[in-house]
Amino acid sequence: MLEGIQRLASPRNFPDIIIFDDEAEFNPLFLYIIKKTNYEEVISLYHKGNFPTAIVRVGGTLKPDIGDNLPEGWPNPKFVPGSSPIGFVYNYSRSLSNIDGDDFKPIGSLGDLRQWINDSRNRERFIFASILIGVLSITVAVFDFKKK
Repeated sequence: MLEGIQRLASPRNFPDIIIFDDEAEFNPLFLYIIKKTNYEEVISLYHKGNFPTAIVRVGGTLKPDIGDNLPEGWPNPKFVPGSSPIGFVYNYSRSLSNIDGDDFKPIGSLGDLRQWINDSRNRERFIFASILIGVLSITVAVFDFKKK
């Protein structure tokens, strides 16, 4: 899933920003998005058994005003803003050159994807910490009881 998000956030643009349904990154990212998105049309299509053929980022990259004359070996200053829309594309294949507007369904933005992942990580950390504190509390209580 993270590989798919990295591809969508890639400053390399097309063709890296299109993940087709026959690629390894597609299914984990698709299922994660379906669980997290609030777009009812996409969720409804999923429940009807209508699956997208691609996940795509819309929009290009930005770069700071430092120009293209960077010293050799410096990292690429281009970046993808978090507000870049992400969507599912239905009835699309590699042989088509254009995406029909009716076939593109928004699911959120690149920033939304990043936020969903951060929220999931924070939730996992909280659960782990809560379980660890509970186990330590029980252990301390048992040792204290055995001393008496």
